[in-house]
Amino acid sequence: MNAPTDKSPEETAREITAALHSSGRWEGEVYNSKKDGTPFWSHASVSTFTHGELGPLWVSVVRDITERKRLQEELLRTKTFLDSIVENIPNAVFVKDAESLRYVLFNRAAEEIIGQRRADYIGKNDCMFFRRRSPTPSRRRTVPSCATGLCSTFPRRRLPRNHMVSG
Repeated sequence: MNAPTDKSPEETAREITAALHSSGRWEGEVYNSKKDGTPFWSHASVSTFTHGELGPLWVSVVRDITERKRLQEELLRTKTFLDSIVENIPNAVFVKDAESLRYVLFNRAAEEIIGQRRADYIGKNDCMFFRRRSPTPSRRRTVPSCATGLCSTFPRRRLPRNHMVSG
């Protein structure tokens, strides 16, 4: 058995053996080799089974997950690429959760336009920031767009630095 890329085969074997001795079971992903030497990712589930004549045995079920791992890596590369684009475009991008209307994404340009750190916005909604207690123009536009699933765009403007509720 070969090990995941961060462990040697011996380390992986020791980890599996220790788990089998302590709990009678181990489950995880390993980078393995087929009989012909072809490497592949597998998900293995190993359990201890007590046979009437042979005593304790280890039974394993191994499933080839190479394609799933390839797709996960491709998805991660795509996400990293798109995150880089969103982070570096000169336009402000704010993304809110459709139900809570809390900010979930706030790019660098948004920080510059608003004049505030994104960490101060993520996880919060407009009511936590703006003095106005009635629905803000932003909320009146956001709620219908969330209901329809359509993207809303707002004209670019610089907010005054004193728009935040203090304290």
